[in-house]
Amino acid sequence: MPPEDRLLRPLLLLFPARSGSTLLMQLLGTSPKILFDRVSPFEYRYLAFLLRWSWQLADGGLRRDEWTLEQLLDEPATSGNWIEPPPFPLPAGFDAMGRDPMWHDTFRTAWREFSERARSSTISSPQLDPEPVWYAEKSRALFRYSLQDLGLEPEVIYLLRDPRDILMSIWSFNKKRGTTYFSVIEGEAPEKFAYRFVEERKLRLRMILEMAPKDPRATVVRYEEMATDLAGVAAKLSDRLGVQLNAEEVLANQSEFRHHMSSAGPEASMQRWRREMSPEIQKMFTEIIGQELQALGYPV
Repeated sequence: MPPEDRLLRPLLLLFPARSGSTLLMQLLGTSPKILFDRVSPFEYRYLAFLLRWSWQLADGGLRRDEWTLEQLLDEPATSGNWIEPPPFPLPAGFDAMGRDPMWHDTFRTAWREFSERARSSTISSPQLDPEPVWYAEKSRALFRYSLQDLGLEPEVIYLLRDPRDILMSIWSFNKKRGTTYFSVIEGEAPEKFAYRFVEERKLRLRMILEMAPKDPRATVVRYEEMATDLAGVAAKLSDRLGVQLNAEEVLANQSEFRHHMSSAGPEASMQRWRREMSPEIQKMFTEIIGQELQALGYPV
């Protein structure tokens, strides 16, 4: 297994849907020092899987009542037979004071093995650098805190986009495909969904306002910056991560990702809420998160 200094460092993208995460992953993918599967929309989450797998060894973990001693002997292929935390109490002293919980050591062992295998597999860029440093993944804050507990200290990128444009992008994306993705409920009135959306968005904006400025391992990247100055974003992240990102390569390949877009392009998707959002829903945003929008530099 690789020594500790060869472990891949997690690089987590914390993002709401339709905020430019796929575009940012394209940009990160131009550096061979950053590993992840180059398969659009870049959502093969090895890190999240290994964390959740390790959590099953946590004593007192949540489990279903039907997860019993007898099910441990069932054939793994049985429909609905999922592995869960042990269906019995761990012995006294198993995770004794002064020792790391077993799931910590299990994850560290798995991550060492993953770091070694990822460097020599197709997850790596075709122009593989001899010493890749990062493993990038679209993620959630929950995993960031677990990795901190494990001593891995991930780097975090907060993706920020005007939530009014996010809402318009969600509606456009679903209309284009006839789907109800992103927590949309079929038949729900637009105003009702918009209210649920803006209430949830308030928590995300407060997190960025209150946490990001105090976090030495965090960088905020705005969708609007990527849409108008991708080269500038590339330069900022290149300096931050110690890699070389290539904005021109991303822009040259945009036609390959046209299916993921809900507008003519990134620039056309900016401030579309002014053109397409009803006055009633605009007022809802102003009343509920107007203060947060202004604090982040968005017009109200």
